Amino acid sequence: MRKKIIWLFAILILVGIIWLGYFYYRNLRGVYTALKNPSADIAALVQEDKTPLKLPPGFKLSIFA
Repeated sequence: MRKKIIWLFAILILVGIIWLGYFYYRNLRGVYTALKNPSADIAALVQEDKTPLKLPPGFKLSIFA
């Protein structure tokens, strides 16, 4: 009887691990790129004037993220 209970728990744990892997694959695949630190200082990149975008004087552009 004890062996059956151990096997039952082992199978339940295995099914849980498989389900967690499936859930991660379906819903959380790209979350790492959103959580890791940026490769460069974003504030410095925004301040650089290497963009072809020309704004009229007095026009203000804001970035919401």
